[in-house]
Amino acid sequence: MFQILDDMNMDDIENGTNLIELGNAFVSAEKVKNAYLGFGDEFRTFFSIADEFYESYAKRVGKDRTEGSYEQLIINRRRVEMFLRDRYNLSDIPIKEIEPQFIEDYYAYLLEERKLAGSTLLTAVTKLKQIMLIAQRKGYIHVNPFASFRFKAQTRDRGYLTEDELRRFMTVELRRYKQRQIRDIFVFQSFTGLAYADVKKLTFDDIQTSFDGELWLIAKRKKTNATFYVKLLPIAKQLIEQYRLVAKNNFVFPVPSHSDNMNRCLQRIAKLCGVNKRVTSHMGRHTMATTVCLSQGVPIETVSSMLGHKSIKTTQIYAKITKEKLNQDMENLAARLNQIEEFAGCTI
Repeated sequence: MFQILDDMNMDDIENGTNLIELGNAFVSAEKVKNAYLGFGDEFRTFFSIADEFYESYAKRVGKDRTEGSYEQLIINRRRVEMFLRDRYNLSDIPIKEIEPQFIEDYYAYLLEERKLAGSTLLTAVTKLKQIMLIAQRKGYIHVNPFASFRFKAQTRDRGYLTEDELRRFMTVELRRYKQRQIRDIFVFQSFTGLAYADVKKLTFDDIQTSFDGELWLIAKRKKTNATFYVKLLPIAKQLIEQYRLVAKNNFVFPVPSHSDNMNRCLQRIAKLCGVNKRVTSHMGRHTMATTVCLSQGVPIETVSSMLGHKSIKTTQIYAKITKEKLNQDMENLAARLNQIEEFAGCTI
């Protein structure tokens, strides 16, 4: 305590005292210290404000907020926490200390060190902005440091497995039972488009016989609470029946508790089958959109519905026109042009 006071000059102490006297009946050494450091009744820290908001948000989950959206808040809280630790060796920061340069540094940190891009990067920055707007609305800051910040869109090529790579993934010999389980879950994702969180919570109750007498997956996405409809392809049906005999607690698959564990295993499998890509659980979802569906001529509107996207623009980010699909389309075009030429009795 005395060391802190020793480090202050008299102007600092006088300014801190004046600030306290504005709204308090008495002044104490503790209040002077807190005012100097940026702590106090009207001097709040970032996480004290953020955690109040998260606590309030958590109470609304299941009513007008989803569990997935709450988890995104907590994920982005951890990102700010890591940034403060890595860049400033801090566990928290006074809200008034967050200036435009802090936001630029945070953006660069997410982009360069955490390798975020696209919607993930935008979401992370937006969640920080959300807390700053709350702080401004409550009077903890007078000027929002985001006022001059402009988000620079960054796109990243979303990986997927080609038809050949997917076949290699499906047929590679794996000695370890756990690896075979992880491979099966990934293959199921590649033929249904389920994200990690959705395949983890998938139960046999989500598998329903629909109007056509066929088996469908009908459930809600954990992330957005949007309903998705996926008709089960033969490979997906086979995997469901295979795991029905060993299933526990009505869950279809024994999905690892953390996606990082699954991703590490997938990367080892990729190495074994000669796939030179950073294979992750989410890549199964991209593979379904691109290789299994769009490359086979499934309309993007249908793919969007199966993926549970609320906007077709999101599907367009996932979807890629593969070389095989482009080649097939051009061959079909050439065949149609030949028919026209033959019908017209002329050559171009």
